[in-house]
Amino acid sequence: MFMQNQSHIILYNKRCEIYLQYRDDKGKNPNTIGLFGGSSTSIDEIPYDAVCREFKEETGYILKSPILLDKYPIDKSDGENYIFYEEYDNKTKLNCFEGRKGEWLTKGAIKKYEIILDGDKNILKDFYCHIKNRGNHAIRKSH
Repeated sequence: MFMQNQSHIILYNKRCEIYLQYRDDKGKNPNTIGLFGGSSTSIDEIPYDAVCREFKEETGYILKSPILLDKYPIDKSDGENYIFYEEYDNKTKLNCFEGRKGEWLTKGAIKKYEIILDGDKNILKDFYCHIKNRGNHAIRKSH
Protein backbone atom coordinates (compact mmCIF):
# COMPACT_ATOMS: atom_id res chain seq x y z
CA MET A 1 0.00 0.00 0.00
CA PHE A 2 1.34 3.43 -0.90
CA MET A 3 1.24 6.60 1.19
CA GLN A 4 -1.92 8.49 0.19
CA ASN A 5 -0.85 12.02 -0.67
CA GLN A 6 -3.22 14.78 -1.67
CA SER A 7 -2.79 17.74 -4.01
CA HIS A 8 -4.92 20.88 -3.99
CA ILE A 9 -4.91 24.07 -6.02
CA ILE A 10 -5.40 27.68 -5.02
CA LEU A 11 -6.68 29.26 -8.21
CA TYR A 12 -6.75 33.02 -7.70
CA ASN A 13 -7.71 35.95 -9.90
CA LYS A 14 -6.33 39.47 -10.29
CA ARG A 15 -8.47 40.64 -7.35
CA CYS A 16 -6.91 37.88 -5.18
CA GLU A 17 -10.23 36.06 -4.90
CA ILE A 18 -9.94 32.28 -4.59
CA TYR A 19 -12.06 29.80 -6.58
CA LEU A 20 -13.45 27.37 -3.98
CA GLN A 21 -15.69 24.32 -4.14
CA TYR A 22 -19.03 24.10 -2.32
CA ARG A 23 -19.19 20.40 -1.53
CA ASP A 24 -22.43 18.46 -1.69
CA ASP A 25 -23.94 16.35 1.09
CA LYS A 26 -21.86 13.25 0.21
CA GLY A 27 -18.26 12.29 0.90
CA LYS A 28 -15.73 12.96 3.60
CA ASN A 29 -16.54 16.64 4.25
CA PRO A 30 -20.20 17.13 3.33
CA ASN A 31 -21.74 20.60 3.01
CA THR A 32 -18.46 22.46 3.42
CA ILE A 33 -16.38 24.80 1.27
CA GLY A 34 -12.82 23.90 0.37
CA LEU A 35 -10.01 23.86 -2.13
CA PHE A 36 -10.33 21.86 -5.34
CA GLY A 37 -8.14 18.77 -5.65
CA GLY A 38 -7.79 15.33 -4.21
CA SER A 39 -5.70 12.20 -3.80
CA SER A 40 -3.03 10.66 -5.98
CA THR A 41 -4.37 7.65 -7.84
CA SER A 42 -1.19 5.57 -7.75
CA ILE A 43 2.29 5.40 -6.30
CA ASP A 44 3.66 6.65 -9.65
CA GLU A 45 1.51 9.80 -9.84
CA ILE A 46 3.48 12.81 -8.62
CA PRO A 47 1.64 15.61 -6.77
CA TYR A 48 2.00 18.06 -9.70
CA ASP A 49 0.33 15.60 -12.08
CA ALA A 50 -2.34 14.78 -9.49
CA VAL A 51 -3.37 18.41 -8.99
CA CYS A 52 -3.52 19.00 -12.76
CA ARG A 53 -5.61 15.84 -13.30
CA GLU A 54 -7.95 16.49 -10.37
CA PHE A 55 -8.62 20.12 -11.28
CA LYS A 56 -9.35 19.23 -14.91
CA GLU A 57 -11.73 16.45 -13.78
CA GLU A 58 -13.50 18.76 -11.32
CA THR A 59 -13.69 21.97 -13.40
CA GLY A 60 -12.69 21.28 -17.01
CA TYR A 61 -9.91 23.86 -16.61
CA ILE A 62 -6.37 22.91 -17.61
CA LEU A 63 -3.79 24.35 -15.22
CA LYS A 64 -0.91 26.01 -17.07
CA SER A 65 1.96 26.01 -14.58
CA PRO A 66 0.97 25.52 -10.94
CA ILE A 67 3.58 26.50 -8.37
CA LEU A 68 4.10 24.57 -5.15
CA LEU A 69 3.25 26.74 -2.14
CA ASP A 70 4.08 24.17 0.54
CA LYS A 71 3.41 20.67 1.89
CA TYR A 72 1.13 20.15 4.89
CA PRO A 73 0.65 17.02 7.01
CA ILE A 74 -2.64 15.20 6.63
CA ASP A 75 -4.40 14.49 9.94
CA LYS A 76 -4.39 10.82 10.96
CA SER A 77 -2.23 9.86 7.97
CA ASP A 78 1.40 9.52 6.95
CA GLY A 79 0.58 11.31 3.68
CA GLU A 80 1.17 14.93 2.79
CA ASN A 81 -1.08 17.58 1.24
CA TYR A 82 0.73 19.40 -1.57
CA ILE A 83 -0.69 22.87 -2.11
CA PHE A 84 -0.16 24.56 -5.45
CA TYR A 85 -1.26 27.97 -6.69
CA GLU A 86 -1.83 29.54 -10.07
CA GLU A 87 -3.38 32.73 -11.40
CA TYR A 88 -6.57 32.22 -13.41
CA ASP A 89 -6.19 33.02 -17.12
CA ASN A 90 -9.54 34.89 -17.11
CA LYS A 91 -10.39 33.32 -20.47
CA THR A 92 -11.34 29.71 -19.90
CA LYS A 93 -14.76 28.90 -18.45
CA LEU A 94 -14.71 27.26 -15.04
CA ASN A 95 -17.23 24.51 -14.37
CA CYS A 96 -17.91 22.48 -11.26
CA PHE A 97 -18.40 18.80 -12.05
CA GLU A 98 -17.97 17.68 -8.41
CA GLY A 99 -19.79 19.26 -5.52
CA ARG A 100 -22.62 21.79 -5.67
CA LYS A 101 -20.77 24.71 -7.27
CA GLY A 102 -17.54 26.64 -7.51
CA GLU A 103 -17.37 30.29 -6.51
CA TRP A 104 -14.83 33.11 -6.29
CA LEU A 105 -14.51 34.22 -2.66
CA THR A 106 -12.71 37.23 -1.23
CA LYS A 107 -10.29 37.08 1.68
CA GLY A 108 -12.98 38.65 3.90
CA ALA A 109 -15.58 36.06 2.91
CA ILE A 110 -13.11 33.24 3.53
CA LYS A 111 -12.48 34.52 7.07
CA LYS A 112 -16.22 34.91 7.71
CA TYR A 113 -17.62 31.59 6.45
CA GLU A 114 -17.75 28.95 9.16
CA ILE A 115 -18.30 26.11 6.69
CA ILE A 116 -14.85 26.53 5.10
CA LEU A 117 -12.65 23.70 6.30
CA ASP A 118 -10.29 24.87 9.07
CA GLY A 119 -7.27 23.30 7.38
CA ASP A 120 -8.07 25.14 4.16
CA LYS A 121 -8.52 28.43 6.05
CA ASN A 122 -5.03 28.00 7.51
CA ILE A 123 -3.57 27.16 4.11
CA LEU A 124 -5.25 30.21 2.56
CA LYS A 125 -3.91 32.38 5.39
CA ASP A 126 -0.41 31.15 4.46
CA PHE A 127 -1.13 31.88 0.79
CA TYR A 128 -2.20 35.46 1.49
CA CYS A 129 0.95 35.99 3.59
CA HIS A 130 2.99 34.60 0.70
CA ILE A 131 1.39 37.06 -1.72
CA LYS A 132 1.84 39.95 0.69
CA ASN A 133 5.53 39.13 1.21
CA ARG A 134 6.20 38.82 -2.51
CA GLY A 135 3.81 41.53 -3.66
CA ASN A 136 0.66 40.51 -5.53
CA HIS A 137 2.15 41.29 -8.94
CA ALA A 138 5.52 39.77 -8.04
CA ILE A 139 4.13 36.26 -8.30
CA ARG A 140 5.62 34.81 -11.42
CA LYS A 141 5.02 31.56 -13.20
CA SER A 142 7.70 28.91 -12.83
CA HIS A 143 7.97 25.14 -13.13
